[in-house]
Amino acid sequence: MVIANESTACSKIFRLTSKEKVLNYFPKLLTTLNLVKNSSLVNVDFSTFCGFETLAFGVQTNEGRAIPVWNSCLTYPIQNPGSQNTFVISEIKKLGLSLGFYPGFVFDRGFWIPDMIKFFLKDQITFYLRIKAGKLLEWSDSQGNLKKISVLKIGKYTKDTTVILNLKNHEYKNHQYKLRLVISPPPAKPLQKGKKKHKERWYILTNDLTSNRGKVLNSYKHRFEIEETFKDLKHVCDLKKFFIKKKLTFKILLMFACLAFWIAYFCRRFTRLRSITLHSKKKRSYFKIWWEEIQRQAKVPLLTIFIPDG
Repeated sequence: MVIANESTACSKIFRLTSKEKVLNYFPKLLTTLNLVKNSSLVNVDFSTFCGFETLAFGVQTNEGRAIPVWNSCLTYPIQNPGSQNTFVISEIKKLGLSLGFYPGFVFDRGFWIPDMIKFFLKDQITFYLRIKAGKLLEWSDSQGNLKKISVLKIGKYTKDTTVILNLKNHEYKNHQYKLRLVISPPPAKPLQKGKKKHKERWYILTNDLTSNRGKVLNSYKHRFEIEETFKDLKHVCDLKKFFIKKKLTFKILLMFACLAFWIAYFCRRFTRLRSITLHSKKKRSYFKIWWEEIQRQAKVPLLTIFIPDG
């Protein structure tokens, strides 16, 4: 629908972004479009949009951009200790309730949330969590001695091993969980003198005990797709220039931006829209290509078609 009168269009947009029931449409669309499957891996991360700290979920595509499928936001400063962790767990449960199942989840180092890990283990939800090199875990050495050491030291002996994680249960007693620790290869040396090299290794804690080491590392590698999605939403959709006071208005606006991302993704699939073969880091965003084409077509004047008599 196109509104010719600018004032009328503005008032309609204002009313649209003030209706909370509008948010209910997006989970239904998500389920109908089958964007998330049981086998999907969903990246989870925080980013700042329009003045709100946003928790975003994006499905891995292995094409450089994750598909944003679920968003929620909070405001800082957080008054109640632990409320951010509760917020993260709550949104994961809402996504699972909406889908009717839980996909796999991939997290960066900022998501060390013991209650979340216990929830995943209890419900047998696959997760991949990068942890800090100084994190202490229990590990059996070659002589079978169980000792508590940092994952940094474990990485000097093995690159794929079983570890024991001690977490407190509801009775405040330690409970042991057997998990898998997968460690990436040492950083490659720079090819040219003076060039910076990748400084850190990945220490991935997971309950995936069957996939080979390469697949586990690849699952975390594609976590960075959500970072590129953030860039597209902020810079291509121009969300970076807005500062919105109402949380409801922001959430509706962001969901419509994500809907545009869904359309761009399906257009890519249906039309085989691809950029020139380049290194994955140099490829143009398919969302940006689609967005620019929409803007280009919007500026093309309508052509008058003449039908000859007879």
